[in-house]
Amino acid sequence: MQKNKDITNQKFGKLTAICRSSKSTTGNMLWLFKCDCGVEKAIRRSSVVCSKTVSCGCYGRALSKERSNKKYYDQKNRVMDWKSKRVQENLERANKILEKWKK
Repeated sequence: MQKNKDITNQKFGKLTAICRSSKSTTGNMLWLFKCDCGVEKAIRRSSVVCSKTVSCGCYGRALSKERSNKKYYDQKNRVMDWKSKRVQENLERANKILEKWKK
């Protein structure tokens, strides 16, 4: 793979290469990429080409939020299971959990 290969207008994950940017403090060549969400960010070409970086960070944040919401609803449904023999205990636990999530 060529180090100086022109990748302008090529798409890698959610990122599209715009132009060469500058060198990082460590001497690596940076490229300016535009993410699908609209953010422009200077990133090392090698990180993007080998799929180590696939977005400006929005993809990771979206996944994290999605996982967090799923855990919240899974736990809420689990503790609110009315068929459980320990309904009162589950309700107390649910109240504690919901209070933590509200903060």
